[in-house]
Amino acid sequence: MVPDGTKALAITATQYFPNARPGSRAPHLWLQGPDKKISTIDLFIDSFTLLTDSDGKSWSKVLLSMNPALSFRCVSIGENGDYNDINNDFHELYGIEHGGAVLVRPDGHVYWRSVNSLDSDQI
Repeated sequence: MVPDGTKALAITATQYFPNARPGSRAPHLWLQGPDKKISTIDLFIDSFTLLTDSDGKSWSKVLLSMNPALSFRCVSIGENGDYNDINNDFHELYGIEHGGAVLVRPDGHVYWRSVNSLDSDQI
């Protein structure tokens, strides 16, 4: 996991606060796909998954340049994305701004997160 500088939540074993801080279990969010409604949890079953919105698709180029051997899929959420965010909760629940991104491991744990969008010199 790659820390993103955010402080861990102070919780007990009986409490759950959905968040996408690296090391946390990726939160459930209902999405509308082309054929059916799906949970974000269902996206993480067989490979690393990069979640972003239509403004953050360039993150996949950066990820490939950092580790060309990494097998992952890029899923954009929201208007003009692969899946529609039914309740418009994606950015808040995953703790990112427009253009930000979250990389989730196949076991559903957040590996890395960038709250902000890419600068043009990072591409």
